[in-house]
Amino acid sequence: MEKKQLYTDKFSKRLKQLMEENNETVYSLSAVVNLSPSTISRYTKGKMSPKIPTIQILAEYFCVNPSWLMGTSEERNTSFAVDEADIDKKISAMYQNLNLFSKNKLFHFMKKILYFQTKKNS
Repeated sequence: MEKKQLYTDKFSKRLKQLMEENNETVYSLSAVVNLSPSTISRYTKGKMSPKIPTIQILAEYFCVNPSWLMGTSEERNTSFAVDEADIDKKISAMYQNLNLFSKNKLFHFMKKILYFQTKKNS
């Protein structure tokens, strides 16, 4: 990825926006992206800037353009989307490589996603 400037104020606002849209708290998001809740909190308050790999992880998680999240682009949408059959194959292949502990974590994470999806659609 080419080196781009991070606009901390835009990043913090956009991260907060994404968290609100997806019913994420600093605690739930920290568990998903493997960062501490205090780190997520510092990001949302503009007190700390993430490194590029963290921006990539957050952008992929929220399915947004990393440049938009960084504040260097107004194009929010990204090309992370794939067709359903392709994503099913990829998920299945990744699942096969997980150990039991990771499968258990995935199971609980998926339950959480389904809960919020149902709640959002109600």
